Amino acid sequence: MENTSGDAIKVKDANGVTFRRVRVEWTNGPDENNGAYGLYPVGCRNVLIEDSEVRGASDAGVYVGQSENIIVRRNYVYENVAGIEIENSKFADVYENNTTGNTGGILVFDLPGPPVQGGEAVRYLTI
Repeated sequence: MENTSGDAIKVKDANGVTFRRVRVEWTNGPDENNGAYGLYPVGCRNVLIEDSEVRGASDAGVYVGQSENIIVRRNYVYENVAGIEIENSKFADVYENNTTGNTGGILVFDLPGPPVQGGEAVRYLTI
């Protein structure tokens, strides 16, 4: 998927979400006018994001928010503001990802306010 005017792929309130071997790119490179999120599951359960590539998001290449039971592995996420962002989520494993050229590589937040609060078992490992 290339050069979307907004978020590339958003999935909301779903169970059993899989992104596998997906490429999202804004081909002009980093730009504040690019879509905010590349791969964007929110309010989901049982999320798998693997073997995918995201470049040029104006916010996060991979964003998982207010979700639980998450695996993010073996992705190449580069030239975004945030490479991978896990926000207000539970039970996330983030490993074997290559996050390069982002302002921040892997960010984990538990912010006050959203209906789902994280704070449980988020593990990450980079290569």
